[in-house]
Amino acid sequence: MTPERFHAVTERYALLQVAVVGDFCLDRYLEIDPARHEVSIETGLEVHNVVGVRAQPGGAGTILNNLVALGVGSIWPVGFCGDDGEGYELARALEAMPGVRAITFCRPISGARSPTANRWCSSPASHHAS
Repeated sequence: MTPERFHAVTERYALLQVAVVGDFCLDRYLEIDPARHEVSIETGLEVHNVVGVRAQPGGAGTILNNLVALGVGSIWPVGFCGDDGEGYELARALEAMPGVRAITFCRPISGARSPTANRWCSSPASHHAS
């Protein structure tokens, strides 16, 4: 592919309208600062306190994130989420993304849980330049 052809293709991304149908989940990152650890007096084990929490769409939401990064004009997510706090967080995160249009979630029966992946990671504030 020539650079000219590549440019001709990518400059049309803003005109695209894409539906992303799939399994959306909430990726929640619990940020810890290793420098702020302590030892539990009950167990003697090291305890890391959470210093920040961030969440973003995962699963099919990762594809949606990539389409947003490419500058696709209109994106419609279609999927399921639970009737819970994680479902609310997921919908809120999707609504905040540029280019994302009406969110079509087919909600399962009341009380269902949204798929959520919780991950530990070092807090960006804990990374110090040498």
